[in-house]
Amino acid sequence: MSDLGSGVALIPENLNAAFQIDGTTIVGYLEYQLKPGQSGGLAIAWQPMTLPRRAEAERPAGQWNEVEIRYDGPKLTFGLNGTVVNQVALEQYWPCNVALLAQGSDVRFRNLRIIPTKQERSAGPASVTAAGPRDPALPPDGRPFRLVNVKSGKALDVKDASTRNDAALMQAKQADRPSQLWALRTVNGRQVILNANSGLSIHIRNVSSLNKHPLIQWKFADGKPQECWFFSKQAKGYRITSQKSNLVIAAPANPDADGPIVQLFPRGGDEELWQVVPAKP
Repeated sequence: MSDLGSGVALIPENLNAAFQIDGTTIVGYLEYQLKPGQSGGLAIAWQPMTLPRRAEAERPAGQWNEVEIRYDGPKLTFGLNGTVVNQVALEQYWPCNVALLAQGSDVRFRNLRIIPTKQERSAGPASVTAAGPRDPALPPDGRPFRLVNVKSGKALDVKDASTRNDAALMQAKQADRPSQLWALRTVNGRQVILNANSGLSIHIRNVSSLNKHPLIQWKFADGKPQECWFFSKQAKGYRITSQKSNLVIAAPANPDADGPIVQLFPRGGDEELWQVVPAKP
């Protein structure tokens, strides 16, 4: 076994299972490294090799890093603080066990989450993203409203009131301008959220499923998963969850910051909640 083992190991039940790195087939199991200075690299158990991280995203020692390991068959993607740092292709690697490792360094874990795959979410009534009935308190399709963040009191807006594809979303002090107005369009029981100023929809850039990935506006494409959302009523407002990633629309944790607006693993904070405020006639 590699002596780097501080992090997360993915151990297949079939110990002869293989995966591919850059076209090379390897037998062994993967250790996603979290040791300070090496976070994002992959160690290969039983093999004298490692795969360095392919992007720099590690935070300084002593700070928490956010790690994501996502299986989207046949690819396994490793994220660090919202950035993809490694990816491999799998060959009959599942089922596998997940182990947390701390060998020779102080590595700690918190806020662990296991989120079902797309196939598991669509398998039956236990799905975590089941649409359910539309909340009758939501405005009818086409009627404009503001989305006001519960934590900051600011409105969801488009940066510079842009009307172009790929423009970033932000929060801003509530003002009488069209870029802060939104309207719903229902597609197959799910809601697309369109900006009244641009006519573009809230969208996940590059169809990413990474935590803290910034959201943008993009041309409406007839209800693709990356532009469809579920509204779930909470005590203070609505939690708005993506059909594609199962993450929620969230404002910056610092209420004084204006952006960016991101998709976030739900943690229960008020920055994840939005009030739906009908626009004045």
